[in-house]
Amino acid sequence: MAITTLSKEDKKNFFILHVVVFIWGWTGILGKLIAMPVLPMIWVRMIATVAMLWLFGVIVKKNFLLQQKEIVQLFSTGFLIALHWIFFYQTIKISTVSIAVICLSTSTFFNSILTSIIDKTKPKFYELGISLIVMLAIAYIFNYQPGYELGMIFGVISAFFSASFTTVNGRISKNFDAIVFSVYELLGGVILLSILLFFFPANFAQLVGASASDWWYLFILSSLCTAIPFVASAYVLKHIPSFSVLLAINLEPVYTIILAYLIFGEQEKMNLPFYIGTLVILLTLFGNAWVKNRNRK
Repeated sequence: MAITTLSKEDKKNFFILHVVVFIWGWTGILGKLIAMPVLPMIWVRMIATVAMLWLFGVIVKKNFLLQQKEIVQLFSTGFLIALHWIFFYQTIKISTVSIAVICLSTSTFFNSILTSIIDKTKPKFYELGISLIVMLAIAYIFNYQPGYELGMIFGVISAFFSASFTTVNGRISKNFDAIVFSVYELLGGVILLSILLFFFPANFAQLVGASASDWWYLFILSSLCTAIPFVASAYVLKHIPSFSVLLAINLEPVYTIILAYLIFGEQEKMNLPFYIGTLVILLTLFGNAWVKNRNRK
């Protein structure tokens, strides 16, 4: 559909979508700005987001009653979300925001493999090809970006857990209301993080002594960058073609890398191989969106 044929409602939905993706680009930035350790930071983020989504669900009269089997299933998925966030933000802490978001691109590879295993089918050739290019680009960056090796390893582990919960959600989300299953999944993450904090009490002590700026950034991360975008994206996804959504989401690392450089300056400045590898990954992701759109047609 040509841009000139968009209705006023279409333009509004596209604007909301791009605002949501731009906001998601800030999650890594805020993770870098928050000084407290990763475990308590994510714990607070999940609790606050659960509270906000639950309150919204109550206001719009959602039914939160589920069977025990369903709750266990959603809690288990929440464990994967928590593990993804742990490794993602730990990557940011020990390396850079730019490396964290680029390593997350390897989730395409893991998603392709996990989907094939769960569905007991052969991986699609073009998906494996696209995933291989992304992995090779990551390996290229790894080889020419010294000093960030551990951060990149954590980043790839983060991508694995991201692909895991995304793959699972793709199969179970249709059985639940979006708000309801998100609340239960995040509660599962809260449970896992509470257990981890019990065994690492020093992290919790740093939460008690967190600065006012940390609490302010956490509030923004939980509300503006998590709860509100979730509700907004759930709305626009019903009105926008999936191809357009994929293209918009692929812009998230672009926003994040630009924002990181503008805010942190030299701390986020990478060498030339990093930007070459990043360009290859982004072009590949856009190519993936184009192929999927063509196949649907």
